Amino acid sequence: MTVDRVSHAEVRCGVGLMPTPVKNEGVTVDAGFVEPPRFDVGDRVIAVEGIGGWLRPRVPRHTHGVVIARKLSGEFEVHFDGGHTEVVGPELLAPG
Repeated sequence: MTVDRVSHAEVRCGVGLMPTPVKNEGVTVDAGFVEPPRFDVGDRVIAVEGIGGWLRPRVPRHTHGVVIARKLSGEFEVHFDGGHTEVVGPELLAPG
């Protein structure tokens, strides 16, 4: 007569063939998330796309600017060439 051994985790689940969890230590998984670049006050940046305004952006794409403040929300206050100051997220800025 053959007796199959069943672990305690399989019995508690109520399913006879439920596998027990396995720890994968040292395995890194790339979820595809790329963290946007972080800027400090005084860094030169470039607008990745037009910023502000609905039909005509106040700050055109590829306009240079300087980070003048960091907000607690993760956004940056940037003074762009041309005189406009905008609060923008890091996804709209590139190092420059």
